[in-house]
Amino acid sequence: MQTPTTAAVPLPFLRPHGQPARTFPCLSDILNCAATPGERLPTTSRTLNFRVTARDNQPGAGAVAAADMQVAVATNSGPFVVTAPAAAVTWSGRQAVTWEVAGTTNFPVQAATVTLLLSTNGGLSFSIVLATNAPNTGATTVLLPPLTTSAARIKVQADGNIFFAISPGNFSLFAPPSPPASPVLSLRGSGGVIHLAWNALPGQTYRLQYKPSLNATTWIDLLPDITATSSSAFATDPIGSAASATTASSPSSRRPSPVPSAPETCLPSQP
Repeated sequence: MQTPTTAAVPLPFLRPHGQPARTFPCLSDILNCAATPGERLPTTSRTLNFRVTARDNQPGAGAVAAADMQVAVATNSGPFVVTAPAAAVTWSGRQAVTWEVAGTTNFPVQAATVTLLLSTNGGLSFSIVLATNAPNTGATTVLLPPLTTSAARIKVQADGNIFFAISPGNFSLFAPPSPPASPVLSLRGSGGVIHLAWNALPGQTYRLQYKPSLNATTWIDLLPDITATSSSAFATDPIGSAASATTASSPSSRRPSPVPSAPETCLPSQP
């Protein structure tokens, strides 16, 4: 197909089908980085006029309804593309998704925010919401769900608009291992300081807690949190502090606990 002009019809009609949405180019072309004749987007500023027609197919008394829509094409913005994750990478936990804003925050597009969606079936549907109302700045950090797949894709969808971008190629997700139990390896006092060491998972953040007495029922946080860099972690606390004043002679009244991750924003969504 030639580059469309302001008078040309750039996109083809489709035969009747049961799908409630139409994507330009067709979704299979987007996912496979292919180009089907007649499925090219306009490259000139113009207004596109669309009509969708529905028929109920009631035998002997079928009715028809139609709705019109206009789409304005602006050549001073785009292409809007996802740059990370790339194809074939492996992700888990918190990751930074990046995309080319490409002038889409400017007039006349003015897409100030985006929604990030996750697919686990190669882009056929995007049922997991990673972020909503994220600023359209070209980057945002998301918390990926703890699941395993080799057919993940991420879609960045403009809020209040019709355009989107899908990451180029499938990538993999893996569920990170659960943190091991955190038995205390040692607890000792030396030079006016309590030293505590425990088994840890590298990269896991831990919070040290204490009780005012062995009979107390409530654990109290002793901040700041500690992120393990190896298979063991340690912390110190001066004797005489609020924690050690009541626990120096009571090892069982201290414990390190993994800090829970931030709540996941993985909510069901329509494709």
